[in-house]
Amino acid sequence: THARVWLNYRDLGLYVLKEGFDQPFLKRHFGDATGNFYDGGFVQDIDVDLEKDSGNGPDDHRDLRALQAACLEPDPEKRWPAIEERLDVDAFVSFMALELMTAHWDGYTPNKNNYRIYFAPPKGKARFLPHGMDQMFGDPGFPILEYFEPMVASAVMHNPEWRKRYRERVAELLPLFEPKRLHDKLDTVLARLQPIITAMGEEPANAHADRVRELKERIAAREPNLREQLQNGDPTPLEFDGDKPIELADWFPAQETDDTKVEEVEIDGQKRYSIQVGDSGQCVASWRRKVLLAKGRYRLETRMRTEAVEPREDEQGTGVGLRISGGKRDNKLTGDSDWQTVSHEFEVLEDVRDVILVAELRATRGRVWIEPVARLFRIEVP
Repeated sequence: THARVWLNYRDLGLYVLKEGFDQPFLKRHFGDATGNFYDGGFVQDIDVDLEKDSGNGPDDHRDLRALQAACLEPDPEKRWPAIEERLDVDAFVSFMALELMTAHWDGYTPNKNNYRIYFAPPKGKARFLPHGMDQMFGDPGFPILEYFEPMVASAVMHNPEWRKRYRERVAELLPLFEPKRLHDKLDTVLARLQPIITAMGEEPANAHADRVRELKERIAAREPNLREQLQNGDPTPLEFDGDKPIELADWFPAQETDDTKVEEVEIDGQKRYSIQVGDSGQCVASWRRKVLLAKGRYRLETRMRTEAVEPREDEQGTGVGLRISGGKRDNKLTGDSDWQTVSHEFEVLEDVRDVILVAELRATRGRVWIEPVARLFRIEVP
């Protein structure tokens, strides 16, 4: 519902008042409130130690770690049953469908944000709950068929059977997005709120009316866009012409250490990507590129130059190198090196997989420059 809030005689305006995720809520919806209940935090995936809000289970995050391990299992034949053992897949398919259909861009599926996880007894399978849904229906063209990056969403969307189930669920839910139906619901709420908003003054009332009108326009545009996306079908993987490579530009930066300097620079009139260790002496940062690939074996190549790189020992790799997200690498550059080609081979075992290519620096000192156009070869076709 809604509430107009005053604090110390100061009018703070109109707010949404919602039920909290507490023991009565869990008991009512799941029949048992003793399972571990986690807060997803701010833009965090399940690979971090999420805060446990409640639950009688152990505090060692073993349930989260088991779900994480299942999602990251490299062999699809082992991955799917491991996920089914730890996740309510059908409920998660509905969760994804509603997040994406409502264009909730700041939710778990697209942005690993604004979510809770409940490991519901007796089976202990994970159930995802949406939270902080204040960004819905912002973009009428928001995609619903992409392979999104968050760990659980990515794993589920890469299973052909579950992806088919997801498309079917979107089609089943589509009638709920009929514009007149949603507009009527908005009008009902607006009629209830109108006396309160009017009492707040002419300016707030006019502003609220404008926001409602804009929301109705976006809702009206969303339903036909959803139909169009369903009709257009799934994204298609890159097509290779024999053994010829595909050139990949337009990489995006990512960093885990705050004071690392990740930027585009110009050297001798040519654009280069750069990563430089900051004053903290700890650097984990990269330039990344998403590609949709069919089953097969691939080789990624680009040229890199290093200056005074002192490597940091990490499980994924050390110093400067190439890998794919979620994977490890053996290639590395350290110290000072002139421009040279670095390569990394990897295999896609699924029929189609969204792969994030990573050119990274893991170091305590130094800098790397990276050519902004890499080359990807398909070296083996099943």
